[in-house]
Amino acid sequence: MERRKFYTVVCIAVSVVLLVSNFCFAKYSGGEGSSENPYQISSPNDLITLGNTPADYNSCFVLANDINLAGYTFDKAVISPDIDNTNYDFDGTAFGGVFDGNGHSIISLTIDANGLNNSYLGLLGNISSNGFVKNLGIEDVNIIDGEYSSYTGGLCGINAGSIINCYSTGSVSGYMGIGGLCGFNYNGIITNCYSTGTVNGHWGIGGLCGENYEGSIVNCYSTGNVSGNMRGNEDVGGLCGFNYDSCIANCYSTGSVSGGYATGGLCGMNGGSSITNCYSTGNVRGGDRTGGLCGENRDSITNCYSTGIVIGTTNTGGLVGFNEEGSYISCYFLDMAGVDNGFGEPLNDEQMKQQASFTGWDFFGESANGTSSYWTMKSSSYPQLYIFDSNFMPYEFDGQGTAANPYLIYDVNDIGAVWQKPYSCYKLINDIDLDGIQWSVAVIQCFVGSLDGDNHIISNLSISGGLYLGLFGKISFDTTIKNIGIENINIAGTEKCVGGLCGWNYGGRIANCYSTGTVTGNFRIGGLCGFNYEGGNITNCYSTCNATGIFSTGGLCGANANNSGIANCYSIGAVTGSSSLGGLCGYNYNSSCITGCYSTGAVSGDEGGTGGLCGDNTNDNGSFASCYFLETAGPDNGAGEPITDTQMKQQASFIDWDFSYTDGDEADWFMAFDGYPILPWQISPADIYTDGKNNLKDWAVFAGYWQRDDCAPYNSYCEFADMDFDGDVDVNDLAELMSYWLEEGIY
Repeated sequence: MERRKFYTVVCIAVSVVLLVSNFCFAKYSGGEGSSENPYQISSPNDLITLGNTPADYNSCFVLANDINLAGYTFDKAVISPDIDNTNYDFDGTAFGGVFDGNGHSIISLTIDANGLNNSYLGLLGNISSNGFVKNLGIEDVNIIDGEYSSYTGGLCGINAGSIINCYSTGSVSGYMGIGGLCGFNYNGIITNCYSTGTVNGHWGIGGLCGENYEGSIVNCYSTGNVSGNMRGNEDVGGLCGFNYDSCIANCYSTGSVSGGYATGGLCGMNGGSSITNCYSTGNVRGGDRTGGLCGENRDSITNCYSTGIVIGTTNTGGLVGFNEEGSYISCYFLDMAGVDNGFGEPLNDEQMKQQASFTGWDFFGESANGTSSYWTMKSSSYPQLYIFDSNFMPYEFDGQGTAANPYLIYDVNDIGAVWQKPYSCYKLINDIDLDGIQWSVAVIQCFVGSLDGDNHIISNLSISGGLYLGLFGKISFDTTIKNIGIENINIAGTEKCVGGLCGWNYGGRIANCYSTGTVTGNFRIGGLCGFNYEGGNITNCYSTCNATGIFSTGGLCGANANNSGIANCYSIGAVTGSSSLGGLCGYNYNSSCITGCYSTGAVSGDEGGTGGLCGDNTNDNGSFASCYFLETAGPDNGAGEPITDTQMKQQASFIDWDFSYTDGDEADWFMAFDGYPILPWQISPADIYTDGKNNLKDWAVFAGYWQRDDCAPYNSYCEFADMDFDGDVDVNDLAELMSYWLEEGIY
């Protein structure tokens, strides 16, 4: 008995020692760093420990309470600092985990570089493409850069990931790439965020974000004053200083802005980017190229306005100071605020307070111009963005917006509200008819989440606008769109990047999608996608759209560029224009590849660069593999192989294509009954004729196999007629066929 008691005591003692040991050596205030049990951050020491532990940067963290950093002064970013200030590169470890503020704030963050050129300053120095910061406030921040320091913001120096539901207050100053919230947004998304702090710098200075390069800023605002210093500053804006190859949508700024070259109330320089549904009200003072909304514009501004007083030296305008190949659709400025230089339409104070003055704008309470309700109009006031109105009610979707439990889209109101949460996951539950609505912008302007159409259809989409048009305007990196049909569309743009599904696919993935109807525009015009760019991938898709453009126009895709790919796709619509026209793709360049594709639509152009498959294939190894076009459709320019109509109906003509079809096997292609190849996902159980449709041709094939005794499963087309796979084509299969026709319809 004594020995048993002795051993029991020893076991208890050991357990106590282990518990104490684990408690003493815990790095944070709790948690394990997983998404289910994130590390708990509850003190300044926890934050500092996190900053000193790069090995944990891919873990998950949650703020347990507000943290006050008064009395602490840092000379680098608290988390993910740059460790070498002798060059402009980031030499530290980027943060690639999740930091959830949980509705709490970090207060009185002070960073003073002490005259050193320390760069990438903020709470976080660098957020990687996998990083995610959300629900966090940075209050009363005070950041003072060195004389030539770069990339500084209250929350982060550089962001390549996602910043959602965050804000900053206080002051930030530096040299290049300086913003109240983020210094440099590179391929990242900033959404539902704001900044009220003051910002001062030299180049690329913005109230919310200094520079936005290949990124998206959506549903954000800034109210602090922004100023350039006295060293010949440039690209200064109330919201964003420099915006390039990016998207800014549903944003505003109200602070005063002062700068030099390219100074604007909302954006200093807009190059190669879209600004949609935005406004600015702050006064603007600058040098050459100064405007109430944007100092210099080289791309697209749609449905925007400005009211601040504008004072500049040369090239000054009420809306935009200087324009170089940019466009304006339904844009306005207060006539007494600035010079009318032809960019935007001047309105007097009374007109600015009338909803009827803003042509094509989607206002709350009406659906003729869309169901997104971007704008609201109160009595005796100018338009305001509905998402920031005191009466705004966030749209309630079914689901949670995650990959495992996506938001569900049932109807036209659901699809119209996706812009409120463009970073989430969605799934289409029903077919949606958009008939009777005339959109002026893409239904979903900037999207960085995922949408699974679940083989449903969106029909009768009609858009008349400028550029970046389609169901989606811009699809960003790591975005996925799949299993959706866009039928009977009529999309007419006056500028570039117009497509049935998307205007611009910037590194996203499009799979198992199709489009029908008509698409027109200027250049980079495609039946499915206008511009597939920077690693974008389009696979197992097709288009029957007729596409018309001036330059770089294709039946499926207008241009395919910069290491992008198109695989196992086809197009059959007609393509017309001037040059760089192709049945499938207008322009393929910069190490981009098209493989296993074909086109049959007629191609006609006025100038050179026209081909049956692709118009131009240039610059650094644009390539084609096993691609074909109908020889009568367009000229043979060496891009793809021309074959006859008879050859197009023979499986043997398509070298190295995967036509293997057994139960459960996922073949790339199926040879249609007396037709051209189609994609297997096009074939419904009732599509016995295998032309991608349910029609009386299916009955003809079915009748041909009626009660034959050689219809074992997987024997030629018998497998489609034998719908219950019992080896016979009989009355049971007929009942099955009729049930599908009743459910899906005959078309």
